[in-house]
Amino acid sequence: MMGMESRELTIADVGTGRGAIAINLAIHLPAARIFAVDVSDAVLDVAAYNIRAHGVGDRVTLAIGDLLDAVPEPVDLVIANLPYIPSDRISTLQPEVQQEPVLALDGGSDGLDFIRRILIQAEDKLKPTGIILLEMDPEQIPVVQGLVEHHFPEGTSSVETDLAGMD
Repeated sequence: MMGMESRELTIADVGTGRGAIAINLAIHLPAARIFAVDVSDAVLDVAAYNIRAHGVGDRVTLAIGDLLDAVPEPVDLVIANLPYIPSDRISTLQPEVQQEPVLALDGGSDGLDFIRRILIQAEDKLKPTGIILLEMDPEQIPVVQGLVEHHFPEGTSSVETDLAGMD
């Protein structure tokens, strides 16, 4: 990340929800321009309030739409915390997770519907030197790595661990 803070980055936070990731990026990367995208008007109203409250409205642009389709230009970084839970597993989740809207959890039969779609869209919306960061279940990693190799044959993928030590 050395040197990145001095040049302007264009970032897409897809599935922004209440805007927490977009706001933190705007605070910590003052030269960055961020598109915060979601499909829900109601949640974007909350994000708009939070963005104003943190004083980053000059650099965070809200957009409503389908994943990267709502982003008007190629970006350096895509961050997406998309629904990745297989449909039939939602009823087995902890009660506090089940409080979330189904729209924010249900990733289709294998949990990868949205990840498949964003990788297709990223072919046109990610700059050649760009990076895409996706959260998923550790069991999904091999399939997603195969998808990444298919859509970005010149690129590389890596797996990072979260604060709980899970891939």
